[in-house]
Amino acid sequence: MEKYDITPGDSSLKKISAACKSAAKRKFKVWPSAYASGWGVRCTRAGGPSKFGGGKRKRKVMAFKLSSPLGKKMGKFKHSDAPDAKGKFKELSAPALATWMIKSRKGNLSKIISSLNQQVVFRRNKDPKYAAKMRRTMEIVRKRLGKKKK
Repeated sequence: MEKYDITPGDSSLKKISAACKSAAKRKFKVWPSAYASGWGVRCTRAGGPSKFGGGKRKRKVMAFKLSSPLGKKMGKFKHSDAPDAKGKFKELSAPALATWMIKSRKGNLSKIISSLNQQVVFRRNKDPKYAAKMRRTMEIVRKRLGKKKK
């Protein structure tokens, strides 16, 4: 707790600033109350809500959203131009799935690996056998396209 020297003639005790009063009304459910009024006085003495902490919350949230590490890594969502699998991922064996993926993705290794990797990530906990099949399919595709894993 902070201690303040209060003297009867102190001009800062006369009125709570309008900005601090409105910030206190937003912060506390009940106005006037002892807690809200005390917060308003401390806010006024500090020089306003931006210096006291009443106006910082919204700015921090916005700064977090703008500087989110996920936004930089993932970018914006884009729909794939690849044809819909329509259940082929589950139905086909790993070699047959590799053949279908190479044909449907026109030999684009990046698209094939991203599709398979997405299946691995979404199913690795719920269905480990399915995720293992997708990993095997990735290895088969890499061998057929002559690319080694980095």
